[in-house]
Amino acid sequence: MKLFKKKARETKKGPRFSRYRGSIVFISCILLVLTAVTTVHSISLGAELKDKNAQISELEKEKKAEEKRKKEIEEYKDYVGTDEYVEDTARDKLGMVKENEILFKAGD
Repeated sequence: MKLFKKKARETKKGPRFSRYRGSIVFISCILLVLTAVTTVHSISLGAELKDKNAQISELEKEKKAEEKRKKEIEEYKDYVGTDEYVEDTARDKLGMVKENEILFKAGD
């Protein structure tokens, strides 16, 4: 009878790993899948971050160009309000000259 009791005890207790082998494998697979998903997601986020940084730098260049254009427009607006602009326009578009001014034209 001693042999029988000893065998029953061994099969009942057994090593812990063999008892929970299925659970350990299942949890390990889940952790592996979660790690893979997290890695892929972080790689895609890194690529997206690189694209967004490139887009930001491009928009900053456009902003500087637009600020320069705005300044030029404001300067032109100030110029349009001067007498010098009126004189230049009259000379160029209407062919007018000031009194006692001689106009020379280039020959063909």
